[in-house]
Amino acid sequence: MYEVALRPISPEITGGVQITVTGIGEPQIVPAATATLPPLPTIPPLPTLDLTPTLVPTPTICMVFSNGPVNVRFGPGINFDIIGSLLPGQPLPVFGLSPDRIWYAVNFNGVQGWVSSTVTFLNGPCANLPVLVSPPTPTPLPTTPAPTLTPTFVFSTATATTIPQPTATFVVPVPPIATITPDQTFNFGIVYNEGRTFTEFISYPGQYRDIINLSVADFGGFAALTFNLNLQCLGNGAMEQTMWGTGQPSQECGTPLSLIFTPDSNLIPITVVNQGPLAANVQYTITISPAPQPR
Repeated sequence: MYEVALRPISPEITGGVQITVTGIGEPQIVPAATATLPPLPTIPPLPTLDLTPTLVPTPTICMVFSNGPVNVRFGPGINFDIIGSLLPGQPLPVFGLSPDRIWYAVNFNGVQGWVSSTVTFLNGPCANLPVLVSPPTPTPLPTTPAPTLTPTFVFSTATATTIPQPTATFVVPVPPIATITPDQTFNFGIVYNEGRTFTEFISYPGQYRDIINLSVADFGGFAALTFNLNLQCLGNGAMEQTMWGTGQPSQECGTPLSLIFTPDSNLIPITVVNQGPLAANVQYTITISPAPQPR
């Protein structure tokens, strides 16, 4: 509805007024333009993760492992022959212990072998391994004694003449590795102008003491000879429990020692002992060097 107000422009003007209203049509509503959006990209579904843990089976028998190649021997000791190797990632079944509990008995390609516990580790049910009797130890070769020179004299009706003998050259064999038992004794020969080394093993409990008898096979014309000795030890219980010396051992590994030999005092025993109380497996080496000899 519309209201129209009329007002005369002059009061003197009178009369009627006719108003004609002409429609111009219905108003038109123009719809707004609709924007067209591109379709959203399709996101592939996330992969499903399997979070179920993988269980590593526990060995049903006792197995021995190593981090590097380890010798498999015919018996529980380094004086037994090597029959193969225990390699990393290739464990062997264990079915027993040596009497000193330092060596494991293993099944090596169907043959009984032995590996050292100092360079291996066990996995599986290994708590009740039985103690086995080890094979017989190898018999050491006999030691060849040094030859003894006897002067030869030629007699005539005149003054007896001594035929000079040439200077003898001695080749003293190095003793082979012998069977290690408690209080084992070794004989080791040395000469005036040559250094020597002697290496063996002791363990505690079990083979805990060695006696090495040192003697000079050739004095080289000297009335007395001085030798410098040193003992180096490797293994568990080496520095703490291993002692050495003449008579009652009183020196630790790495302590030097000097010995004087004469033809009348030509046998000096050296004792190497691991006195416990902790279990130990020790390799020791005695280095023997001749000191400068005065002429």
